Amino acid sequence: VTFTTRAGLPPSPTNVRVEGRERSDAALIAWDAPVLEGDQQILRYNLKVSAVKEIDDGYSGCVKEFHSTDEKRLLIDGLLPGTLYRTLVTVVTAGGEGPPSSPFIFKTRPVCPSAPAPPSLRTKASPYSFNLQWNPPSYLGGSNITKY
Repeated sequence: VTFTTRAGLPPSPTNVRVEGRERSDAALIAWDAPVLEGDQQILRYNLKVSAVKEIDDGYSGCVKEFHSTDEKRLLIDGLLPGTLYRTLVTVVTAGGEGPPSSPFIFKTRPVCPSAPAPPSLRTKASPYSFNLQWNPPSYLGGSNITKY
């Protein structure tokens, strides 16, 4: 009688990070492969990317995208400017999918907002002064307005 045991689950990848230049619409996510036992081989990596909001005790969000790759890095595009994202990476071997990496939080670079609406007179102009008003831009570019 011969018995074959199934390989155990692989450990988590480490050192999840953004490589290269910060961008407003994409991020090149990279990580280090874990050390595997025996003759296990990595079949693929799975990435979960979520847009998140900062809250008092961490981050809140839902999975935006799910990606698989056999490389140790992946370009995630279609991201929104000035937005926080959380990335989790897992390893898949013949033994199954291992636990996720520590959450990696990154923020895309904001872009310029759209122009504000044209100004209008708020009160009747005098020979020496006038008071203007306008509405803020319809698109903020992922950042708050600090001054006009």
